[in-house]
Amino acid sequence: MAQHAQLRIQTGLPLYFADPRSPRQRPSNENINRLLLRQHFPTVTDVTRYSRVDLEEVAKTLNERPSKTLAFKMPAEAMNELLLTTRTGVATTS
Repeated sequence: MAQHAQLRIQTGLPLYFADPRSPRQRPSNENINRLLLRQHFPTVTDVTRYSRVDLEEVAKTLNERPSKTLAFKMPAEAMNELLLTTRTGVATTS
């Protein structure tokens, strides 16, 4: 994340980075890789076989999937809510 310092200053949020090759430090990321991506690509899949359009469609499918860790919101919904809360200091329902 190239502009992590600027993001931290502007939002006041702490940022954490996992150490390289330390999947135990990012369990939700690894869970998504293992469970969700494997629905679309078997473990030994060479993704270079797929077109950009194919990969973007998989990304769209995953990004539009509600997540239990996000109170069953889609990632974009949760991000928009966070940004509104951070900007205004108050969560909205719209």
